[in-house]
Amino acid sequence: MTSDLDWTRFHRAFGEDPGVLPDGEVLGSAEHDWDAVFEMLHRSGWRLTTSDGHSPLPPNRHGLAEFESFAVWPVDGVRVNFFPNPDAVIFDIDLRELVNQAAADGIAALRGSWGN
Repeated sequence: MTSDLDWTRFHRAFGEDPGVLPDGEVLGSAEHDWDAVFEMLHRSGWRLTTSDGHSPLPPNRHGLAEFESFAVWPVDGVRVNFFPNPDAVIFDIDLRELVNQAAADGIAALRGSWGN
């Protein structure tokens, strides 16, 4: 299933070298929104690890060490890094990993699963 995130338009907008790891923020999010993020991720079945690359994701953000991040792979080859923050839901993604429509659909699935 193809999402409304059109890879062809993305590719035209950002070109062959779109840059790496731009920071993202879920606009209007706050600390309490992390609960919804963790719930969604645990239901997703996606590969999840903490910043050590081995540990499973704890039940909620309070299970992470201070400044610890975690990674999510909504599709093979596309990693989204999350940085628990008391002010907002913060993340980054390597735009070079968005190489086709399947990768764009993976990002859209991440967005759609949380509902924001």
